[in-house]
Amino acid sequence: MPWECKTMEKTREEFVRRVLSHEKSKAALCREYGISRPTGDKWIKRFENGESLSDKSRKPFHTANKINDDVEQKIISARKNRR
Repeated sequence: MPWECKTMEKTREEFVRRVLSHEKSKAALCREYGISRPTGDKWIKRFENGESLSDKSRKPFHTANKINDDVEQKIISARKNRR
């Protein structure tokens, strides 16, 4: 019998299903899975909203001091013309 390899998403889904089935208390399952209760709440909320249980990007939605693309292209062309 081969070893069963669980992905992080499958483990998180298993946690959520066990919480929702009231198999054990949420606190006990969080201790069993080695996560905090706020993290458990996050995975439950994402599951109920139909979102992915994979890690989300931590990239900011926008960069504070980023210049416009057209200005960036003008700067690049000016630098190339200087050479």
